[in-house]
Amino acid sequence: MKPETADYLAKARTTLADAGQIAMLPLLATAYQLKATVDYGIGPAFAPISVAQATAAITTARRFIDTITQLLPPDLTPPRGPSAQP
Repeated sequence: MKPETADYLAKARTTLADAGQIAMLPLLATAYQLKATVDYGIGPAFAPISVAQATAAITTARRFIDTITQLLPPDLTPPRGPSAQP
């Protein structure tokens, strides 16, 4: 492969990776809104979270976890036990 071709390929991979990360931003915004509703949503101004919303959030969270897992090195061992806490 020519060096110029390798450079274009590397740039394309980086761009695609960045696009994948940007695609997760709406997920994080939605998750935060659901959390705020659950934490502070009291009174008549807040509608309860529907089963459909909860199901969609769980499905999206699974996609998010799968995406993050694919970005991590394959040989990474997650910490276990109390020492895993920040």
